[in-house]
Amino acid sequence: PVLTRLYTPANFGVLAAYASLIGILSVAASLRYELAIPLPRDETSALNLLALTVALVAMSSASWALVVVGVGSDVVRALRVPMLEPYLPLVPLGVLFVGAYQALSYWAIRQAAFGLIARTKIVQGVGSAAVQVGFGVAASGAGGLLLGSIVGQAAGGRSLAHPLWIARASTVRALSPGHMRLVAGRYRRFPIYSTGASILNSLGVFAPALLLASLYGIRVAGWFALADRVSRMPLNLIGSAVGQVYLSRAATLAREAPAALLALYLRSTRHLLVVGTALVGATAALAPILFPVIFGSAWKTAGTYTALLAAMLVAQFVFNPLSQTLYVLEEQALAMVLDAARAVVAVSALAVPHSLGLSASWAVACFSLAMAAMYAVYWVVALQRLCSYAVARAASLGPGCGRRGSAA
Repeated sequence: PVLTRLYTPANFGVLAAYASLIGILSVAASLRYELAIPLPRDETSALNLLALTVALVAMSSASWALVVVGVGSDVVRALRVPMLEPYLPLVPLGVLFVGAYQALSYWAIRQAAFGLIARTKIVQGVGSAAVQVGFGVAASGAGGLLLGSIVGQAAGGRSLAHPLWIARASTVRALSPGHMRLVAGRYRRFPIYSTGASILNSLGVFAPALLLASLYGIRVAGWFALADRVSRMPLNLIGSAVGQVYLSRAATLAREAPAALLALYLRSTRHLLVVGTALVGATAALAPILFPVIFGSAWKTAGTYTALLAAMLVAQFVFNPLSQTLYVLEEQALAMVLDAARAVVAVSALAVPHSLGLSASWAVACFSLAMAAMYAVYWVVALQRLCSYAVARAASLGPGCGRRGSAA
């Protein structure tokens, strides 16, 4: 409520476009080796994977700095978001901090350090908000929102890296170029398949704000950004915590008890569906009424967008925590196909209404329904693969797997 009175919808639109660009670029920064960090049996291999991931992120950030200097202005004009041009120097920093945080998060997941991850979220939120409010009081425009975002990302990574810094002597002894090459080869399926899949997935997640800015204007992107931010806040708080615990347990169960992993998948789905429906239903019902009161009259349309996004938000809340299942099963190629389909659907769901002359509200509604359908498809495919894996690895489950999969 403070930020929406210090910054305009257009300012939030610039932040949304910037965050979309960082979200798309950062997923490929490490070639997705961070996804493999929880998987090795020994700590030495996992540490070398972490070091390899951070090194790749640093090189990627340096590469994007060269791109920004060379053709950055041409790129933002081609995307029809010229308002990003003054903030292009922040892009390499955003890629660096987001990529490093992702790598360190997967290391913390491996260690089951969920309390530490939760504390970093608090550090990120407080640091980001403090900077954004400070710059907002100084009437800095969209730059204050972007700088606050970067400060939050950097603070979160520093918190996760602190335990490794304390044990730096033993950490350094475990690292070697030879071992990094070894784990890079062992988990090569992640860069081969998961990088492309993750880029496609990020297009489905982050491209909408960028597309709305390009097709309908920066104010529409700002309303969409606030609706997305507010509606996701309680969902992300719960969903990310569930996802971290799920990944930690799934990586172990995939090796030791595949039938138990199938049961965990189905049980988690039921619980997430109940909680997600309740949270999203309440938010969607109240948002059109409360948004103008809480955030100011300029943000009334954002409340409408929140209600329109309800179908997607429920499906996303259910599936996102479970989305690592295909990676745990090393089904990267299948994940890439599904992410490609979802990216095409996400872009089409916004571009087609615009081409038909429909309003931004119609575009948001079409996007919500299309993405809900794609999450449902992804969930069913993951269930089928998990069921087949359980049958192959645990003969004791037998034909019961097929019956459970069909019923689900």
